[in-house]
Amino acid sequence: MRGGESRSMIEGQSRQRLLTTQEVTNYHRDGFLVADQALSCHECRHYLSQADTLKCEGGEEYAPIMNPHRLNTAFFSLLKHPFIVSAMGSLLRSQKICALQSMLYFKKPGALGRDVHQDNFYVQAAQFVFGGAWVALDDADQENGCLYAYVGSHQEPILEVKEEAYRTPHPAEANFVNDRGRPCVIPKGYRKVYLPAKAGSVVFMDGNLVHGSELNQSQNRFRRAFIGHYIKEGSSFRSGLHAQREAINVY
Repeated sequence: MRGGESRSMIEGQSRQRLLTTQEVTNYHRDGFLVADQALSCHECRHYLSQADTLKCEGGEEYAPIMNPHRLNTAFFSLLKHPFIVSAMGSLLRSQKICALQSMLYFKKPGALGRDVHQDNFYVQAAQFVFGGAWVALDDADQENGCLYAYVGSHQEPILEVKEEAYRTPHPAEANFVNDRGRPCVIPKGYRKVYLPAKAGSVVFMDGNLVHGSELNQSQNRFRRAFIGHYIKEGSSFRSGLHAQREAINVY
């Protein structure tokens, strides 16, 4: 496992803020929350440099990486980031949580987004005990393919998936199970909103939230992001053939 955390990095993490009561309320109402200024500029630069290291070792042209925390100690530390763990505990209403998996996206210019989906379609956890923390390492906006979500859709159960066999993954993502061509069927009445996020922000999402991302239409801007998924301790989940999820101690 590569990477490393400096003393200043750990000290920087300890200064991170806590969620406000209003932020927690908004998350339970909408199914998501954009928490600004969660990571420092120094932390973002550190994780970007580690992402470049993994990209160089991977051989693929900016292919997404499943479970980078197993390959690099920096991303294992990010999975256990004090602010993220504290926030997820509050949002999941649990004194103890576990991490399940991580992902690293590079999303170079021209890269396709994710079809609309629910993360819990893959994990099969009980409702409201599972969620994700999407960490923006670059500024993310509509031009370079930020997230979008359907407000309040986390109240839905696991939705039907529509097969579109004629659609195939982007060549740069061919080794990653991203289920392009398998969007979920969105019930009527939900409002779509974009979730722009500055570098260092964390987008928290309920596991049943209907969301996706758009094409990176920029000429020269990457949209790199790290995603960690978490679950209330003791809750059941599907391991998955590709993801090989496991309960990870984050304390």
